[in-house]
Amino acid sequence: MGSWLIRMTIKIENKLNNRNSDDQLVLYRHQYVSEQRNKKRDLIVIWSVALVAGVLVLLLLYFQGVFELFQELEPREVWQKLKEKIAEKPIGFSLNALVLVLGLLQIVFMKFYHKEAKLIISRLGIEHHSGKYSLFSSEKSWRASWGEIKSLKFQFKQSIWSPFQSADLIVDLGVRQHTIETFKWGDINDPNFDLYNPQNTMSSDKDKTISKLQFHPLYLYLQKLDKAPAIPDLGSKQAARFNLFSGASSMSVVVVLFVIILYAIVDSIILNESYIEGALWEWHVAFGIVAGLLSFFLLKLSHVPVTESVTVSVLLVVAIVFALYPGVLRINQLTDSQGLVRYEYVKRSSFLYEAPKNADLPPLQLSEFADFHEYWQQFAVGSTYQFELRRGGLGFYQYNQQPIRKAMKAYYRQ
Repeated sequence: MGSWLIRMTIKIENKLNNRNSDDQLVLYRHQYVSEQRNKKRDLIVIWSVALVAGVLVLLLLYFQGVFELFQELEPREVWQKLKEKIAEKPIGFSLNALVLVLGLLQIVFMKFYHKEAKLIISRLGIEHHSGKYSLFSSEKSWRASWGEIKSLKFQFKQSIWSPFQSADLIVDLGVRQHTIETFKWGDINDPNFDLYNPQNTMSSDKDKTISKLQFHPLYLYLQKLDKAPAIPDLGSKQAARFNLFSGASSMSVVVVLFVIILYAIVDSIILNESYIEGALWEWHVAFGIVAGLLSFFLLKLSHVPVTESVTVSVLLVVAIVFALYPGVLRINQLTDSQGLVRYEYVKRSSFLYEAPKNADLPPLQLSEFADFHEYWQQFAVGSTYQFELRRGGLGFYQYNQQPIRKAMKAYYRQ
């Protein structure tokens, strides 16, 4: 009952007065503080993000062949041709659109989240507001009175890029703990904000990091309340490094990452079939970005630091993009009901073969065998060659390289 009254008192007090005073300190996310202190710079950032998004849209439209629609077409015909183009590659367009929408939603979400998130320290306790835009954030709202807080301590965390970039305040309540990432919070009216703003201070020197902490309003206000914990004496020791295997979610993502990398290497070596018309790279990239965004949100929900979350997510995107090269071929192979079929092709040039008897078959450009030109030169233009092709469940043709490699091996052994 007493604890409930204390929480209600804190809530009423903060609603009545949401500004800094001798009785409380209100901190906001450092991104929001930077925006409020420098409106012009914020405007530049917004236009820069808009420019990057516009360039990405143009690149996606270019790779989808949309610009070709505007050549020798009447304006009223463009929309009809665009619908036909989308009908040809519905999945590709859908995935690209999904990636753009997710990226824009993330930008909008972070903008409003930074505006609403607040950290309030008063003579009654500590209160964290994540705001109504905290669906994908690990920093949920919580509050604790000084009577509930068993201990406070500062802990320096070593990230991948900067050894002493993070100074966390650990709030121990006995049954659970809350972590306040000190440098992610700031006071709009603090003249010393630039001394501890992470956007301006990226030093990995531990002495400078300690100095940043000593200038931080959170530390200064805790000192005023006689609640400030001692700053750890690092000496020659390194800061604690975050362990990606410490949580089930982060460990799962890392294990999946290594499994994908291992699969990409192994299947690229043992797979004997290859693309005829090239890999579907736009699909690979779209799937990779979607998976990377999902992994980033999962890692953040598991309290993994931003640096580690971004690094692992980017590596996952790259791994998925390259793993899908053999992966799509393997899926097309496993979903094939007919198996490999021999088709007769006619040689048109040094490494170009076509199938005049079957117009549905794509031409074969064997430029990857250009180093073995002696073998291919023995076949005259107009001669025929048997190739093994399959059309799997994904709807495209791929060809078997194994008999070709066996024939070339036997030729060079003679």
